[in-house]
Amino acid sequence: MFSNFEIIHKDNLVIGHYIDKAIVSDEYGRLYYIECDENEAPIGTVADEDMLEDIDNLPEHERDYIIREYRESKYDEE
Repeated sequence: MFSNFEIIHKDNLVIGHYIDKAIVSDEYGRLYYIECDENEAPIGTVADEDMLEDIDNLPEHERDYIIREYRESKYDEE
């Protein structure tokens, strides 16, 4: 049986916000969102997988904006 420190957690990192959503990227660069305000999930927060919603569930204009803003890692520009 595993102890808490032995459980593997995925890297679901909050990378930004859009309206009342935290934008989350997993270790493969896939984008998700969580319905919450910025204070509940600040940038850098690791989000539980069961909280994530696929951005494909959003209206097209919201999904397109999030993809345009967050698909390319801002860290790659450095």
